[in-house]
Amino acid sequence: MKSLFALAYAVALVACAEGDAKTKMLDDRTAAISAYGYSDESHTDVTQTMFNEASRQALARGYRYFQVLQAKVSTSIGAVRQSSATPSASDVQSHRSITIPAEGRPRGNMLVRFHKAGEISPDQPGIFDAQKVLR
Repeated sequence: MKSLFALAYAVALVACAEGDAKTKMLDDRTAAISAYGYSDESHTDVTQTMFNEASRQALARGYRYFQVLQAKVSTSIGAVRQSSATPSASDVQSHRSITIPAEGRPRGNMLVRFHKAGEISPDQPGIFDAQKVLR
């Protein structure tokens, strides 16, 4: 019983470690992904949440790659709005972040297109391997 409780607790901690993301399919290959973090998370955390969601959606639909068509991450703090430019792969991989006040809540939107292996060159800029993102 203790091990079952410990497993449930560990799963709950992992689930809380990432912000929330939602996906709306615009057609069979294109998705709009929105995500938000918690007040102690940075823009990079929200960006990683969106990349993870895009990867999960790609793999669940039988695609290997996704292409970021458009992305924006911002923080709403009352009437003040902080924004960062479209996040790049190096931003995600190097864990660059923008620190935000505790009251702020980072949000992001990303438009992606899914591709199967062989349909697109994975070496092109803006193309991400869904399996590698989730490692």
